[in-house]
Parts: sequence; C-alpha cells; structure tokens
Amino acid sequence: MFESSVLVCQTYQQKRYNRNRDQIVNQPSSFELNSSGEDVLSIAHEQSAMLPCKAILLIPEPERVMWYKLNSDHYQTAPTTLTVGKHLITKDSRISVFHYTFDPVIPARWDLYISKVKQTDQSLYQCHVILNSISSRSNVRLIVEDITVNIQPSDVIVEAGQSTQFSCNFTGKKRVRRETVTWLKDDQPIIVNQGQIISTSEYPNVTITILKIFSSKPSHTGKYRCTNGHILAKEAKLFVKDSQTNRLFHSLSSATCVLQTRTVQQFLANK
Repeated sequence: MFESSVLVCQTYQQKRYNRNRDQIVNQPSSFELNSSGEDVLSIAHEQSAMLPCKAILLIPEPERVMWYKLNSDHYQTAPTTLTVGKHLITKDSRISVFHYTFDPVIPARWDLYISKVKQTDQSLYQCHVILNSISSRSNVRLIVEDITVNIQPSDVIVEAGQSTQFSCNFTGKKRVRRETVTWLKDDQPIIVNQGQIISTSEYPNVTITILKIFSSKPSHTGKYRCTNGHILAKEAKLFVKDSQTNRLFHSLSSATCVLQTRTVQQFLANK
C-alpha cells in the first residue's frame, strides 16, 4: 500500500494531467507532496483575508516558501509570484506574509495576508514549500463577496434613561438572508428582552437590521456589532452616562473652578 502511494506521487510530479483541456503539462523532476483538496475562503469586499499555507504541514522546516497567484488559465500561463520567503515580490503593498509560530513543536505558519480585498483579488492562490529536492503545494481559492456593511451611528454617548438605536445595512448583489443576521455586544450574542428589540428586513439588494434600546443603562455601555455570522461585520460603540458620573463630573468642575479662583486671589494679594 505504501509503495503504491509513493509511485503515484512520483508519477504525478513528473507529468500532470489536465482533464479540462486533455493535455499533459511537464513538471520539474522532483519528489512532490500535495495536500489533498482545495481550501475555499470567502471574504467581503474591503475586508482583510488570511490565506493558510497547509503545505507547511508536510515539510515543517522548509528551505524556501513561495506564494503564487494562479491565473484562470494557469495550466498555460505562468503564475504570478507574490512572495519568496519573507520577501515581497509583487508591487502590491496590500500583500504580505505572516510568518509566526505559537509552539516550537508545531510547524511555523507561512500565511498570505491581503488587506482591503478587491474584486480583482478573487483567484486561486498556491503556497509552494521546498526542502532540497522535496516540495509540497497547497491551494486556496479566494472568493470576494461584493457586499458592503454600514452601521449608523458609529459612536454614541447618551444619558441614562434615553433611547438608543443602531441601524446596520448589508448591501450588494448577493442577498444576505435575514435569519443569518445577528447582533453582538462585546462579542456575546444579544438576548432580546422587554428593554431592547431587533428587527430585520430583507430586500433584493439590501438587508437592514435595527437594534433599539428603549431605556439605556450604564450596563449597556460597550461595543455592538452586526454580522451575518460568517465574514461580514461592522462595529459601533455606545457609552451611557449615569447620574453618578454626571455628579462626579460637575463636582470636579466646581472644585477646579474654586481652586482657580483662590489661586487668582492669592496672586493678587501677593502683588
């Protein structure tokens, strides 16, 4: 069983068969390990993407790690080299390599990072790991969802007892289903009760969700985020001033005013 699997691997690295085009593409003569399948990563427009390099799991201590962006006809067109090791080859400053490790026993990570993803970034990416004559490859298909998220207002300061309302819109050609939309407070799901309600409406090109707090309390202070439970999210902040905080603020202001008055009087007396 083991000998058979090695033979298949050696045959594959010498000649690769493209079923879609019924042709054979020559490959460099070396022993190549390949991670199974293809990872798919969906990211919203303008958000950041982290593409994992799973090939590193087969060669934990590589001599060289490279990232490529493969064209749609990548069997006939040379791939675009993005990075070699920690060095950036592409002129796109949004792209970088995250090389890090959490545990000396676990292989270091060589993930590809793309900030502010654009529609043109949608493609198949390949991580190529080399050690002497052994190499390993893993593929990640990046899908860019043309959806924007907007939340209003973004930062709110209210008095205790006042009402607060956040409105969050998911806009794009791909519809965001209302049942997937949730609200979080400090990364915890919001439980709807008599003091706050959530209403969500779904339309062809936009999904609107509204969070309303009827009587704001200091405990409502925190970070609020609307999300579709997957990749889309937007955050806003709420600060609720209580009466005790206001009294403290006014007392400090009064004390400062008295201190400044006494300082001026002493200065005039010394003149």
